[in-house]
Amino acid sequence: MNEKVKQKFTDGIAFGKAGRMGTYTAVMAVILVAVLVFVNLIFSAIPSRYTKLDTSVNNIYTLSSQSTKYLSALKEDVTLNFVCSGGTEDEMLSTFLDRFTSVSSKISVKKVDPVSDPTLLEKYPELETADNFSVIAVSGKRSKLVGYSDMYYYFNEQVGELSSSEFSYYNQMYGGQLEAYYGPFTLYFSGDAKITGAIEYVTAETVPTVYILEGHGEAALSSTLVSALFDNFGIAHSVINIAIDAEIPADADTVIVNNPSNDITAGEAMALIDFIDRGGNVLLFTSDGCDTMTNLMKVTGAMGLGAESGIVSEGDSSKHYPRNARYIYPEFNPDHAASKPVSSYSGKLISPSSHGIVITEKSGVTATWLARTSDKATTTENDEAKSYILSAAAEKGSGKLIWTSSADMISDTFINATSGYNLAFVDGSLSWMQNSYSSGLGVIDAVSLSSSSLAITEGQANFWGGIMIFVIPIGCIAIGTVIVIVRKRR
Repeated sequence: MNEKVKQKFTDGIAFGKAGRMGTYTAVMAVILVAVLVFVNLIFSAIPSRYTKLDTSVNNIYTLSSQSTKYLSALKEDVTLNFVCSGGTEDEMLSTFLDRFTSVSSKISVKKVDPVSDPTLLEKYPELETADNFSVIAVSGKRSKLVGYSDMYYYFNEQVGELSSSEFSYYNQMYGGQLEAYYGPFTLYFSGDAKITGAIEYVTAETVPTVYILEGHGEAALSSTLVSALFDNFGIAHSVINIAIDAEIPADADTVIVNNPSNDITAGEAMALIDFIDRGGNVLLFTSDGCDTMTNLMKVTGAMGLGAESGIVSEGDSSKHYPRNARYIYPEFNPDHAASKPVSSYSGKLISPSSHGIVITEKSGVTATWLARTSDKATTTENDEAKSYILSAAAEKGSGKLIWTSSADMISDTFINATSGYNLAFVDGSLSWMQNSYSSGLGVIDAVSLSSSSLAITEGQANFWGGIMIFVIPIGCIAIGTVIVIVRKRR
């Protein structure tokens, strides 16, 4: 074979090898890209709570264990309508709402714009009063608005809890110097409790209404109580004046009577007694001197309960607040459903300025104590040491009454002073009494926003994800392929 033929033959073999190698490399590159695309599809199907890490200092975007457990078992579809007027949105809240969809496939988030779609106002009248970035939870049964400003509150050791609107109002009154007078306020985000509570509310089979009696100088319910027990968990509540309305509404499940300064009328007493006889519930808070209210005592008497006069002082120093024997750490009945949840909290709950409650025999009524003092207590009217009942529960058929002899127990002051434990007792009382809907979530803690958080938008996440998953790997493959081909051709 001459040299020219031999050279051509050799070149042909070399070219064939290079060609096969190039084809092999190209095929492997295509396969690798296909694998990367497949892996990305799998990755995108994984819930965002696993793929979008909460990098905030205080885990702002992490749902509580109560919410996660409840939402994971959700069986009804719920839409969270995210109000974004003009197309703008709150990035932090948008990221937070994504957590709900990742926990439950039954939850979806829909951005709605009442500016571009005025028909939304007809469908959801709540939008008339909703501030931007509010959320409307909607199920097949009902809807509930969670206001954007209601998801935030300020807390200060001296003042307690203030809603966003209250903080703005008082800060303006103090010329923008509220913190100069009372010290720093910490901003909290309670979106977890608010939104999960709304989802629980809209999916409940039936929803009772709590009515709050007025017209007799009743004390206003604590704003903390209303927010934590009613607003958070979607318990419908309204005021009622039986003397004017003439009757208790048919949808009433519970009537709250909070420390009236004047006696109710005989007609109102009969209305409340009839309400209990029909299966209704009454939650009563009083203070010393209520034993002189004849008509109110007719209601408690019908349930086998009466009042003792005089403010109770605890004689056992281990069972009252330091240097104040009237601020009692009561013992709670561990055998009753209303008080059992807090029976292990003794020494933490405070019953201030209480009077005694007595249990009398009443046919058809079952009455028992919920909270009591030690046997060393006395009153301003009786020096004889004995145990005094500070809260009692009574049942007649399906009707129930819980009577607590310390109206101050549910004030903002003592709810805050006990880190919310006093609130837990009211929660247990309502849960035991209510015949239909009551929240099973418990108290969901808010998250402090005192530290800055890191949040990126969905677009930013997709951009950097694309670079890491596609651009960099494909670039490496391309560079490698070029290097291999160049080397083979040398």
